[in-house]
Amino acid sequence: MPKQPPAWCALLTGIPDADMRVRFPPSSRLSSCLPVAAAAPGALRQGVWAAEASRSRLLLDKVAQEELRPVLAPPGLQAEYANLREQLERTRLRLQREEHGGETGLTGSDTGRRGLNFGGPALSAAAVPAPRPRGSARKELLKLLRRQEKEMEAILKRIKPHDLEFDPRKAGLVVECEAIEALIRSKPRTAFVQYALGREKSVVFVLLGQGTGEIRPVRLPRLRVEEMERLSAAWFQAYSRWRDKSVSPEGQVREWETHVRPVLEQVGAAALEPVLAALPEGLERLVISPHQSLHIFPLHACPVGGGRLLGDQFEVIYTPSFTMLHRCAQRHPDAGGEPLLVECPEGVPERYLPFARAECAALGRRLGGWRRISGDEATAEAVAAMGRDCGLLHYSGHARFNPKKPLKSKLVLTGEPLTLGQVFGGMRLPRNRLVVLSGCESGLLVPDVLDDYVSFTTGFLYAGAPCVVSTLWAIPDLPSALLMDRFYELWLAGLAPAAALRAAQGWLQALRAGPDLNGVMEAFTQNLEDRTDARHCREAAAKYVAGLGERPFASPIHWAAFTCSGVGYGQPCAQQAE
Repeated sequence: MPKQPPAWCALLTGIPDADMRVRFPPSSRLSSCLPVAAAAPGALRQGVWAAEASRSRLLLDKVAQEELRPVLAPPGLQAEYANLREQLERTRLRLQREEHGGETGLTGSDTGRRGLNFGGPALSAAAVPAPRPRGSARKELLKLLRRQEKEMEAILKRIKPHDLEFDPRKAGLVVECEAIEALIRSKPRTAFVQYALGREKSVVFVLLGQGTGEIRPVRLPRLRVEEMERLSAAWFQAYSRWRDKSVSPEGQVREWETHVRPVLEQVGAAALEPVLAALPEGLERLVISPHQSLHIFPLHACPVGGGRLLGDQFEVIYTPSFTMLHRCAQRHPDAGGEPLLVECPEGVPERYLPFARAECAALGRRLGGWRRISGDEATAEAVAAMGRDCGLLHYSGHARFNPKKPLKSKLVLTGEPLTLGQVFGGMRLPRNRLVVLSGCESGLLVPDVLDDYVSFTTGFLYAGAPCVVSTLWAIPDLPSALLMDRFYELWLAGLAPAAALRAAQGWLQALRAGPDLNGVMEAFTQNLEDRTDARHCREAAAKYVAGLGERPFASPIHWAAFTCSGVGYGQPCAQQAE
């Protein structure tokens, strides 16, 4: 961690940490970094570091716990260390939430109090009563923290004789600005965009890299936490108008244009247009680290003036934080992992997906050597076991987000589903290069006041995937299957995941009804062995697009749910890796 000047000390100091890391700054006070950040390049890097330290803490701490353990110490001592570390983290978060006074990322939500349990004790202030007493409660928490720190010092002394190299300070939860800049590619020209939302002010740090070390701070006068809470509430309200309802395809498009697009126009005007005005010419790619409620929006589908969307101008990649991106970039899986295709079984108590089978059949033909599990074989245990050896993991089926208990979110399989808690708790992907979750809401999340959220995207990044393609809402079956088929055609031809996804989305938007779509469907369904199924798919496709006009998939509702997170710009496809 770099040395803080006095102005930063006032923001960052206060709570001692057993692992000798400074306290993560409350996001609601991050806006105070802007006047300091504008002063000098060194202070700009301090601003980037502080904004980085405010996000995805639970995820990064869980990653650090997995990567940094006293493996040479006796098992009992390892367990003592792990248990006390979690207690310390729980106490630190209770202190931080005490300072927030119970703020939440969404008005009326319980996200500020919800505990996130990754297979062990809760890592947040789930047990903190509401309303929270102030003053005396903080003193008691500080006393508890100091006692736990002394206990940790004693455990570390006991570990030392067994593991001389073990040092919790090596966890390095927040990478320095120079390490982030080293990830920025020059071809195509790339900028990293880091948001920091505050109650009074909000700021974006634009890192340009290319050897210049230039960082441009951008004020967002119209984008404060309160405004984002309003927009996110409007977004979820608009989404609920068609989720879980029998709305025709043309009805969904009308709902998007009437209720969703106006929200995205406001997000684009407040969060994106000031940033675009500060960008140099010639940029082709943006790697975006959103903050709090911004995580829920398809920023690539936001209008940014002149009727164009952000994704029309740039390739867009998302990351929970640049520290997490840095960790993903350090992974170097071997080239031997074979593709694993997981198909949602028939007979599940969910809506039948007529195109899922065709999607997996088409993908299997493109891949050549692959392992496909469906029907009775498609169990959570099988996916977890086979995932350890797969280079590509593709799931095609039903994903279901649970907003009240995110770790109960599920991928539907035979028998019990694969839950997000299981992904965090025991799934490991040491040979993986790409995870694709072609299911509804596989990337959806509920924002949190401390930017600590969980979704299948973060879950699979934690499990070892360098890159995850997932969805932000319930996606229609037909356009999803066609988009995936085109995505894999491009990825296997040599494009990186983000570039392949963007090109596939552009292709789907431009696809015309009539002979063009008929030809696509004929080729797409030829891989189905059952010709009756193939005919039914073509008939279902014709019925779906009947009322959608000349370009039936032009609306973002059909393609913009898919996002690429992690190292989406540098992972070769499975065939190239071999």
